[in-house]
Amino acid sequence: MVMEKRRQTILSILIEDGHVRVSDLAERFRVSDDTIRRDLSALSDEGYLQKTHGGAVNLDVPSMRRDMRRGIAQEAKEQIGEQAVAHLTIGDTIFLDAGQTVLEVAKRLPAGSFTVITPSLDVANALSVRTDIRLIILGGEWDHAQRLFRGQATIEAIKNFRANTMVTGACAIDRTFGVTASEEWDAAAKRAMLAVSERKMLVADHTKMGRREPFFVSPLEDYDFFITDRPAAENLSVQQNAEDAVTHFSIPGIRSA
Repeated sequence: MVMEKRRQTILSILIEDGHVRVSDLAERFRVSDDTIRRDLSALSDEGYLQKTHGGAVNLDVPSMRRDMRRGIAQEAKEQIGEQAVAHLTIGDTIFLDAGQTVLEVAKRLPAGSFTVITPSLDVANALSVRTDIRLIILGGEWDHAQRLFRGQATIEAIKNFRANTMVTGACAIDRTFGVTASEEWDAAAKRAMLAVSERKMLVADHTKMGRREPFFVSPLEDYDFFITDRPAAENLSVQQNAEDAVTHFSIPGIRSA
């Protein structure tokens, strides 16, 4: 396994379990303890984990650069993308938020005359060669780390549109506290998209479940669809009731690498 892939897998394990041990990782990857220690030191220097005696513990996932998050729970994100596009209607106007899971939705949009509005450069790049899609990029202040446009100018631009469907990811999802974000500007942009969209679709893998961030976006009941890779009851803090307004689509058997 090449170094970059191994380090992404280490981050996935940290997100899943909260901690790792050098000896366990060395056995799993069939490398020396020193190799794992170098991996952990490099990830620690980048601010992705905290080293402990004999291992490391997890730090905040949403604060990671987008390029480092790429590859975490990738199989789940791809499967979620496949499920999500099945609930989109050709000809619709769609808000596609930023994020790796939303990017997987963008990559799988079927042929058809969609209008896509997005603040994400990655989403825009993925769709730029599609002559069947009308692409609208929301401007604003460029965020190099997250590869998107943000700020008040972005929010004002969102208000000028009306969409059939909004597709958004999340930093954190909790049954009691709803959807929350690690940055105020992100929460504000998501709320603005929710306000001008007829249908709302939340897409998120299991690593976002049972987590809380400081900035409130919306309650789960605001979404018409919630597509994830595991049953909600496994990760959310309260058992889902049959009467819940949110529709959960679970993809069995998909786990982060």
